[in-house]
Amino acid sequence: MKSLLATLNRIFSLFKKAPFLILLVQIPEVSVDWVDRVFRATFEAKPLLAAATLFPYFILTTALSTALTALAARKISEGQPVKAGWLLSCLWQRLGLFIKTSILCGIFVMVGMPVLLPAVYFMTVYIFVPVVTVFDPPSPALAVLSRSKRLAKLDLKKVLAFTLLSLGIGVAFFLVQGELEKWLTVKMQLPSLSSAVADSIFALALGVLVNLGIFVIYEELVQKRNAKKQEMTQNIISTPNT
Repeated sequence: MKSLLATLNRIFSLFKKAPFLILLVQIPEVSVDWVDRVFRATFEAKPLLAAATLFPYFILTTALSTALTALAARKISEGQPVKAGWLLSCLWQRLGLFIKTSILCGIFVMVGMPVLLPAVYFMTVYIFVPVVTVFDPPSPALAVLSRSKRLAKLDLKKVLAFTLLSLGIGVAFFLVQGELEKWLTVKMQLPSLSSAVADSIFALALGVLVNLGIFVIYEELVQKRNAKKQEMTQNIISTPNT
C-alpha cells in the first residue's frame, strides 16, 4: 500500500511540472469518447460495426497516449524541455512496431474477455508494451511483449493492484458518466455539449493518472531489474574460480 501511495505521489509531482503538456498527450485516448458521440446513433443501430470500429481505435489511441506520456515524463523527470514535435518524431521512428505491438496486445485482451480473468492478466503483463516499444532497442513485436511481461513479473502484485485500480476507476467513471449526462441534459436542461465537456474532463484526469502511473512503475521496475543485474555481475566477479 505504501509503495502504491509513493507511486501516486510521484505521478502528481510529474504532472505539476508540465500539466498542459501531460493533458495534451491524453487527447488521442480521450478522442474515443468523441468518436463514440459523433457516431452514436449508427453504432447503436449496428453494434458489430461499433465493436469493429471502436475497439481497434481504442487500442491504438490508448497505446499512443501511454507512449507519448512516457516520452514526455522521462524528459520532464530529467529536467529537460519537451516539445510536441520531438514527441511525434520519436514515435514516428517506431510507428510500424508500435502498431504491431498495440494490435497484438488488443488481440490477447479481446481473446481473454469472455472469461475476464485472462483479460485482466494480459492487461497486467502487457501494460508496459507501449513504453517498452519507444524506450527499448527495436525488436520483433513478440519480443517487446515478452519484455513487458518480464518487467511486470518483477513486482506482479503491485502491477496487478495498479491495473485493478485503473479498471475500477474506469468502471466508476463509466457509471457516473451516464448519470451525469442525464442530470446535466434532463434535470439541469443544459445542452448536450456540457455533458461532453464534463466527460472529457473526467477522461483527461483518468488518462493522466493511468498513463503517468504506467511510466512511474516502469521506471521503478527498470531500476529494480538493473540492480539485480548489477548484483549478479558483482557476485560472478567476487566468486573465486574453482
